[in-house]
Amino acid sequence: MDKTLNNIIVSLRNLKKYKINSAITLAGLSVASACIILIYLYVSQELTFNNFHENKNRIFRINYSIGHPDGTKIESIYLDPRLSEIIKSNIPQVTRCTIFRNAHNPAIRFGSHYFEEESTFITENDFFSIFTFKLLIGDKDRIFKTPGEIVITSVLADKLAASESCTIEALLGKTVFFAPTGNQPFIISGIMEDVPKKLQYPF
Repeated sequence: MDKTLNNIIVSLRNLKKYKINSAITLAGLSVASACIILIYLYVSQELTFNNFHENKNRIFRINYSIGHPDGTKIESIYLDPRLSEIIKSNIPQVTRCTIFRNAHNPAIRFGSHYFEEESTFITENDFFSIFTFKLLIGDKDRIFKTPGEIVITSVLADKLAASESCTIEALLGKTVFFAPTGNQPFIISGIMEDVPKKLQYPF
C-alpha cells in the first residue's frame, strides 16, 4: 500500500515538474483513446446494420445508370416496377424482386386528422418475403396483391387509433389519403412492427 502511494506521489511530482511533456502526453493519449472508440463504434455499426434480415446473404441491391440523349448519366437504385418484372421473368436465379423508393414523406390524412411522417416508401408484394419485417396484423402473402394498399408501422397505428378512439385491429380496411394524390384512397391492409434502429437505408 505504501509503495503504491509512493508511486502515485512520484508520478504527480513528475507531472508537475515536466508540465509541457505531461500535457502533450495526456493530450495524445486522449486523442488516441477517442479515435479507438470512434473506430470501434463505426465498425460495430457497419457489421450489425441490417443483420436482422434472415436472408441477408441472399439479398442484393441493383444499382444501374440511366443514359440520356445528351450523353449524361444518372446513377440510381430505385427500380421501376416494369424493370422489377423484367428481372424476375428473365433471370432464373432471381426468385423475388421488389421496387423500393422514397415517397417524399407526404402528409397523411386519416378522417379529419393529418399526420406528418418522417419515412414513407413505395414497394411491392415481394417486399415482406425478402426482408424480415414482422407483421403484427395482416398476411404477408396477401399484402400488396392489389393496388392502393398500405402497411403502417405500430407507432403510426397507435396515432391513428388514438385519433379515432378505436383499436389498432379496427384500422384494417380503413382508408388514408396522401396530399399529393388528392382523393385517391389507400386501404390499410397490414400493421408491421416498428423498424429496428439498426437499419441502413436503402436496404
